Amino acid sequence: MTSSISLIIYNGGLFKDHWSLFIPTIGEDIGYRLHATGDLRTGFEFELIERYDLENTNRRHTKKFLSEITISDVDGVIQVARQTPTPGPSLRSTSYDGPKVRLSQQRNCQDWVIDVLEALESEGFVQAGTRSQVKTQS
Repeated sequence: MTSSISLIIYNGGLFKDHWSLFIPTIGEDIGYRLHATGDLRTGFEFELIERYDLENTNRRHTKKFLSEITISDVDGVIQVARQTPTPGPSLRSTSYDGPKVRLSQQRNCQDWVIDVLEALESEGFVQAGTRSQVKTQS
């Protein structure tokens, strides 16, 4: 049996959109939501939400199919996402008074999704080229 993995893009309005990965388990709209939650100042952490209902979220979003996956690989996909490092802090608050050193490139949930897709390709969970279907916002 097969399932799928999709990109969920939540409209960020004036800010960058928030990205999540979604694996349906009950119909097409209830399943696992995998994402990096947080912000540029405090950093991000992995969050897995089971039985996430896309139809009952108040957030505007779009869903983009990325790849078929086998049902038996779902746990492996979740494990790869869990092991993919989330971005650390990459923005200072206005009250920061520490040394003035340049921070690394700002990384966010979109970069994490791309890193996860690259790892899933390497492990053979998704088709080669899946990562190239998504592009971060500048």
